[in-house]
Amino acid sequence: MGAHDLQFRNTFRDPDMFREACEIYLPKEVKDKINFSTLKLRQMSGSFIRNLIIQQYNIDPQKDAKLFEQLKEEIADIVYSCECYDGSQVLLISHAEHQSKADKDFPIRNALYDISALKDYIDTNKPDKYPLVISFLVYHGKQSPYPYPTDINQKFEHSDLAKKYFLKPILIDYGQYSDEQLLGHGQLSGLEIAFKHSFDDEVDDNVVKNLMQGLQKCSKIELRRDWYMYALKTWESSANTMIKQYKNKLSEDEVFVMTAEQQLIAKGALLKAQETAINMINKGYSDNDVEELTGLDKSTLKEIKKNIKNTTRH
Repeated sequence: MGAHDLQFRNTFRDPDMFREACEIYLPKEVKDKINFSTLKLRQMSGSFIRNLIIQQYNIDPQKDAKLFEQLKEEIADIVYSCECYDGSQVLLISHAEHQSKADKDFPIRNALYDISALKDYIDTNKPDKYPLVISFLVYHGKQSPYPYPTDINQKFEHSDLAKKYFLKPILIDYGQYSDEQLLGHGQLSGLEIAFKHSFDDEVDDNVVKNLMQGLQKCSKIELRRDWYMYALKTWESSANTMIKQYKNKLSEDEVFVMTAEQQLIAKGALLKAQETAINMINKGYSDNDVEELTGLDKSTLKEIKKNIKNTTRH
């Protein structure tokens, strides 16, 4: 461990010293919310440290074992958790930049570290709401003031759009659209309708008609067939209706249609065999008897027994 890292870690692992830094450098609006008497140094999990090193240094822990162990010792970032006066939690993270020159890509490393620390906290505590995460960057390089932005949004080409959309995914919830609206989505409408109804308890004939209309809009035959097969396998609807509608609405070769029917028949046979196996297991039949009667292999039977056990626990 370098001399800089040693001083940094030894100092800020002391809660009193870290509290002193918080009192000096944290904005008033943050300080006023935090109960510093609850300040607690967090011990990050082994997986957290491992993932952090892989992310930041892009090394393979097995191939670069010596370097990996060295980096484990030299990671100088400090993470504290603390309660706010309203009962919520906050994570306070202190990073150190000991290079003589500032790192223009620090914002991405900071983001990776903060997200990793947050995930580690969530995995450990399972909170309903996430704690606020606030970072310090301790810098003592030759060039001062610090020459680069620390806000990651300022690093993007379109920083104004980055502020609005980075880490804020655009939600596409098919359940919030009517089938008629989805049919207005052109070539994607078939897939979208197939997805929308994949978990419906029952799919009526009108929805099947909507699917066929959507499939007709797709010019990519292989994709169209894939979407149809997906719906055929996942929808709770009349298979005969779906096959009949497909034959009537789309001009497909008979080989594909027959293959679809055969796969559906095979699926039905498998489901029936699995249902029989569950009944036999519950009645105490031996594994050999279940395999012989149902035709299921050992791995499938093992998975069925595992599911029965999990269902019984719940």
